[in-house]
Order: sequence, then structure tokens, then C-alpha cells
Amino acid sequence: MKGSESSLMGVTGLSRGLKTRRKLKSSNLRRKHFFMLSVYLTMLWCIIKTEQSTLFIVNRDYYMQEMSTEDKLLKRRLEENHLYEVIDNHIELKRLPLKKQKELKRKVRVSRVEYTFLQYGHLIRKWATANHDITLSNLDVLIYVSPLGVFTNQQFRDCQNDLSMSDDGMLRRLEKKGWIVRWSKVGKIHYNVLSTKGNNLIRRMHRMYMLEEVVPMSTRKNRIANKKDRKSKKLMELFTEFNKKVRDESN
Repeated sequence: MKGSESSLMGVTGLSRGLKTRRKLKSSNLRRKHFFMLSVYLTMLWCIIKTEQSTLFIVNRDYYMQEMSTEDKLLKRRLEENHLYEVIDNHIELKRLPLKKQKELKRKVRVSRVEYTFLQYGHLIRKWATANHDITLSNLDVLIYVSPLGVFTNQQFRDCQNDLSMSDDGMLRRLEKKGWIVRWSKVGKIHYNVLSTKGNNLIRRMHRMYMLEEVVPMSTRKNRIANKKDRKSKKLMELFTEFNKKVRDESN
């Protein structure tokens, strides 16, 4: 009995030792895994921080470069006499520097155009055709031949061709209405000039183009003022603006 009890106790002790060894082994394995996981996470954190710092440095350098460029542009806009902004291959916009802009209380000032008389050309033609019983095509021909002074019938037809007109009876009608008169005849060649009526109209139009004469606004001198339709009222408003421009230029 004693031998069997001793052997049973030995087996029990052996099993307990095995269990204790297994527990120690599993705990050591868990510690090893935890250590490796902590090392991996630490390395990953270091890599992420390194990339963030590198990105911050790059962005900081780019920002500083942009700031330096803006400072240079601002300094250039403050100090240069004139700035030229290229809008297209054949268009450049001339600007004053910022200091002068502030003095003039303007954000941007574009260089003045030397000639602006073509701006109101359509208004002057409207006034001429409405008040002198002449069509726009006939008026264009009179304007075209007026610099010639004296012109032949062939020169008149050449002017018509230049203006893409093919009205054979235009010269005769203009003679009949008193815009052109026969000046001389040599052999079969007829020489013509603008009449006093034609020259007066062209001279007045030239003065209006050069902003030296206003458009008449009275109902007696301007037939458009007698009309009450919407188009005529709009033309009268534009004539008023044109006359204001003429008076401002004269002052």
C-alpha cells in the first residue's frame, strides 16, 4: 500500500511539473510576441513621423518660395514706372504702379487711346441718313470719293467696286438729287465733283467724328426728335451722350 501511494504521488507531482512548465513556456511565448509587436509598432510610428516631417519641410520650402515670389511681384508693382501685362500675342496692357494708382484713387489705369472718333460713327451715320434723304450706301460712296476732289465716271465706278456695289444708276441718281455735279468734260471723259450740299454734309460729319460739333437735338433740325417710337427715343438718348462727350472734349 505504501508503495502504490508513493508511486501515485510521484505521478501527480510529475503531471504538476509538466503543467507548470507548459504555463511558463506559453507565458514566455506571449511575452516574446508582445515584445515583437511593440517593436514593430515603434518602427511604424517612426516611419510615419519621418514622412510627415519630410512633407512638412517640403511644403514649408514651397510656401516660402511662393511668399518670396509674391513679395518680389509686390515690390515690382510698387516701384516700377510702368508694368506691361501680356494678354495676347499682339496685345499688351500698360498699367501704372500701385503707388501711383493709390494717388489717382484707381485700381487700374489703362493707357489712353490716341484716337476715339470711330466710337460714335454709327450715330453720325444715323443722323446723316435720317435728315438728308440719302441711303447708307450712297453716303458711303460720297465719303469714299470726297478726298478725290475731282473724279471721272470710271473712278466713281472703281469706288463702287471697292465698296462691293454694283449699282449702275447710282451716279445719275446722285446727280439728280444734287449730291454730285458735272464739273467738266474733255472729249468723252466726264469730270465730276461733290456739290456744295454734298461737301457741307461731309464736312459736318468730319467735325462730328473729331468731336468738334454736336448733333442737333431740336425737332426743327433733327427729324428723329419728331418720332415717338422706341428706336428713335433710344437714338436721342445716344445723341445726348454724344453731345456731352463733345462738350467735355471742348472744355
